[in-house]
Amino acid sequence: MARRLKESEIGYVVRQHKKGTPTSTTASGMKISRRRVQQLLAEFRATVAIPVLQRPGRPRIKLNQDRTDSVLKACEEIPAGVQRITRILRKQGTQISYGAVYRVMKDGGYVVPSAAKSKRRKWVRYERKYSNAMWHTDQK
Repeated sequence: MARRLKESEIGYVVRQHKKGTPTSTTASGMKISRRRVQQLLAEFRATVAIPVLQRPGRPRIKLNQDRTDSVLKACEEIPAGVQRITRILRKQGTQISYGAVYRVMKDGGYVVPSAAKSKRRKWVRYERKYSNAMWHTDQK
C-alpha cells in the first residue's frame, strides 16, 4: 500500500531531482516507487510549482433533498435499521445505496456509531506465545 507523502517530502523529491540525483535513488530513500517519483516530477514540470496532493479516494456524491427527505420520512414512520429502511425505499422505487441511507440516518440522529463495531478485528483468535506450548491429543 502506498504511503501518503507530506508537502515537505514532495519538496525534497523535487530538490533531489534539481541536484541531479537519479530517480531510483530518490525513490528508495523515500520508500516510494520510481513511478511515483516520476509522476511528481512530471507534475512539477507542468506547473513549475511543488505539487499539492488532493484528498485521496473517490469524491463523495451529495444526495439530493428528495432522497434525504424520503429516508428521514421512512425513519419517522418505521422504527427500523439501515438495511430494512434501504429495502423499503428500494421497493418504493427510490434507488439509494446502503451507505447513503446510513449517512442520512447518522446525520439525523437515528443511528449512533458503535465503538465496538468500528474497532479493528483480530486476525488470529488463538495464538500461543511459544510453539509447542500446548498440545491436544484424542485417545480411543
